[in-house]
Amino acid sequence: MDSTPGTSHLHWPETLEAPPRQFTLAADARFDAPEGKVAANKAASHVAALRDLYVLEEICGWDAPIRSKNRLRVKPKYYFADPSLAAGLLNVHPERLVQDGQLFGVLFESLCIHDLCVYASVLPDAKADPICYYRDADGLETDAVIELRDGRWAAFEIKLGDNKFDEAAASLMRLKKKIALNLAAENPKPEFLAVLVGAGEYARRDKETGIYIIPITALGA
Repeated sequence: MDSTPGTSHLHWPETLEAPPRQFTLAADARFDAPEGKVAANKAASHVAALRDLYVLEEICGWDAPIRSKNRLRVKPKYYFADPSLAAGLLNVHPERLVQDGQLFGVLFESLCIHDLCVYASVLPDAKADPICYYRDADGLETDAVIELRDGRWAAFEIKLGDNKFDEAAASLMRLKKKIALNLAAENPKPEFLAVLVGAGEYARRDKETGIYIIPITALGA
């Protein structure tokens, strides 16, 4: 990976066989493929290479019952190991990044996932891959779930600002209720639910829902 200051291009490592064209997922996904047909195997091979180089972090799907097949069926999500890589490759000025709320939100989510992975990895009884995400057929999705080896778990929604708290809280409460309804699985209640936000001086607890609102700057091991 080329780390020369001022460059904004990915260069394929010399130790690996060089690709026939410029290394970008957009180009390689359609290389030598019929018009309009995505060459999924090309994209998958590059994603695997970036994962092996620790450029990407793989986040697996989660379901509360430990025997659930959904843990294996749900496709993993990928985040940059360092969200500054994406900002650097896009050559985005900080002021423009702040103005582009959608891009800023995507990079902020990646930053939160990175920090959660770091802090969760040093918790007692932490798994090798302590962070998962939740998504089901009903459209319910939760950004991050920490599950320890003894079954304890906590769920997080990620929002740039606490003005999105009500939306995030509704999603978390829906997840909590859905897990509790599966009586046969005997799932434990979540240790806590939280919304990670980008700004704030201190963490606090919402009295009505019991959900924590935690600025990313307040995270720690």
